[in-house]
Amino acid sequence: MKTLIWKEWREQRLFFFLSVGFIVFCDVASLIWPRVIHFPLGRPGGSYSGLVLILLPLIFSLGLSTHSFTSDFIKKTLDFNLSSPVSSARIFWVKFLFNLALLFVLILITQLILRISAYDYTILFLGDVGHGSPERFFPVIIFFVFILTLYSAACFSSLLLKNAITAIICTPFLIIFGCILFGAALIGLYSVVRIEYFWIVGLFLLLILFIYFSFFSWQKAVAKEGSFGKITAIVSIAAICFSFIVHGICIFAGERELKQVVAQAEKVGFKLQPEQVIPPQIPDKENAAIVYQEAFALADKLKKEHGNELQFIVPGRKIQFEELSPQQKKVLTRIILNDSEFIKLYGLIEKAVNFPSCRFDVKYGLGTSLPHLSKIRYLANLEALRVYLFSEEKEYKRAIESAQTGLRLGDSLADEPTIISQLVRKTIDETAMNSFQSIFNSYPDKNLIDDYRKVISEIDKKDKKLARFEAELAFFNSLLKTQSNFLNFVSGIRYGQTEYFGQKIRRKIFNKIFGGYLVKPLLEQNHIFYIQKMTALIALSNSPFFLQKEKFREWDQDLMVNIVAWSKRGKCMISAMLLPAISSILEQQVKYTATLDSFKLALALKIYKQKHGYYPDKIAILSPEVIPELPLDPFTGKEYIYRKEGRGFIVYSIGLNEKDDNGVYDPKQKYDDIAWKVLN
Repeated sequence: MKTLIWKEWREQRLFFFLSVGFIVFCDVASLIWPRVIHFPLGRPGGSYSGLVLILLPLIFSLGLSTHSFTSDFIKKTLDFNLSSPVSSARIFWVKFLFNLALLFVLILITQLILRISAYDYTILFLGDVGHGSPERFFPVIIFFVFILTLYSAACFSSLLLKNAITAIICTPFLIIFGCILFGAALIGLYSVVRIEYFWIVGLFLLLILFIYFSFFSWQKAVAKEGSFGKITAIVSIAAICFSFIVHGICIFAGERELKQVVAQAEKVGFKLQPEQVIPPQIPDKENAAIVYQEAFALADKLKKEHGNELQFIVPGRKIQFEELSPQQKKVLTRIILNDSEFIKLYGLIEKAVNFPSCRFDVKYGLGTSLPHLSKIRYLANLEALRVYLFSEEKEYKRAIESAQTGLRLGDSLADEPTIISQLVRKTIDETAMNSFQSIFNSYPDKNLIDDYRKVISEIDKKDKKLARFEAELAFFNSLLKTQSNFLNFVSGIRYGQTEYFGQKIRRKIFNKIFGGYLVKPLLEQNHIFYIQKMTALIALSNSPFFLQKEKFREWDQDLMVNIVAWSKRGKCMISAMLLPAISSILEQQVKYTATLDSFKLALALKIYKQKHGYYPDKIAILSPEVIPELPLDPFTGKEYIYRKEGRGFIVYSIGLNEKDDNGVYDPKQKYDDIAWKVLN
């Protein structure tokens, strides 16, 4: 035994002393170029320090492992080893463990000379998490288990190829081979354990596999004992079987947990099936969508005929009527108010908004195409244009009637279960409300109290709930039930219309195999996480925002934790990336409520002025004389802020930042007050 150990030392001492010399060189380099490289890592700068910290152990593990086993073939000392009065198995373990001991000695010398602590690895991989954090140990453990795995894989590679350089090159491919053997198990473990434990367990599995392969390749290729090919096949098959057993257990555990989560959600009353949230079909004689389709066709025709005159109406941009020149106003007045085709179009719009219900012929679901949204939004812009032109002509009653039609346009989308439809409804309502500025800022000589009261009545009928979270939950739940369909949906979004037919078929077949089984544990965890977070969000959205805003912020912060440090709470990246976009709708809903309420108060203030000749000093005077009850700011639960300014007034909500920005909305300055300002 001593002879074998001494032989190993003689063969490895040159590499050992060269390694120590290189470590000393790195230390000297840190003194000569401190801005480029320095140790320890806690000081600022040193862009290459972390690279050295990783590379040195990697170089040591690859050099020691490959040189030890290939030297017997190069120097032809194999017969000497086998002539020793010890078994070939003991020879293998002496070589393997002695060089492993040298590896750890070199790592220890590295830490001593370069003044590296275990915490430096934590800084390198996680940043400064604090010495008291339990997470500081994981990077150290994972890194050194990886070094062990790399060492054992390089040993196996050198025994197979009998050449050090070739063995080093092929070592990464052997690690990939091991990952394929344990792929199913690794995916299953990845779905149910923390990422730190996943790395440790996965690397240990690979470590055991490569040690096993190294030992039997030594027995066959060196000591001429056993059938290496047969043993390799048996071990590989056993590894694959073990992998799929673990994977199956993870699937079973995930399905069981998912059933419990779904049963609990349904017990509380949440709707998890698309048919529960999709509006029913409507007879044509009661369906406004039939009239809208006629209006859409006529609007498209008029848009082509009068494209130059209407080019300032750009989808997604607020119309600036005050920027129109006198000549443009004159032309638009002639076309919009007097052209028979436009009169017919506005007649169709008024007819449609008076229907009892509206249901467009759409197959609802995630990724559904909703072409009618852009068209109905264009009609809203045309209606706002008519309000402005009526105001310019001082036909205020007709202007208000047209604005009322604009407000009712959005109600045609109120029953649609998709969030995008509700956001368009919000935009349409805001367009209609903004069109009132031209009326408010004019000097009408007619009594408009009754007209303003009708508009207030329209606002009171509004469904202020934009967040159709239950519909999104039902659609996503239905899609996630079949994992391959979910992957088809995601990859379909990625490739869009650029896929060829053959590519689409291959993608669907791959997703059927890959999504239907292999990544099923991961998608199950996404499914569970999505249902839990969405049901919590739905519960929050059913209460006034100012009562639940702290809980909503906790919900949002917890979601951010899953996005930034998603490893701590399971592998739910897909859901964690989708949910922030959905949760922001709740903020939009509260802003929408504040916009409607402040507009309602502006109308009430105009009524008060027409009755008394002046605006009140306090907004509380409006109730119960003008409106039965004052709405409260949804962000604070307090009264809206109101003050008289010059001949007019301003009434506003303090917005999401809960700071009084004097009624100013300026995202660049982070001012987000929601205000109605009237000049007279």
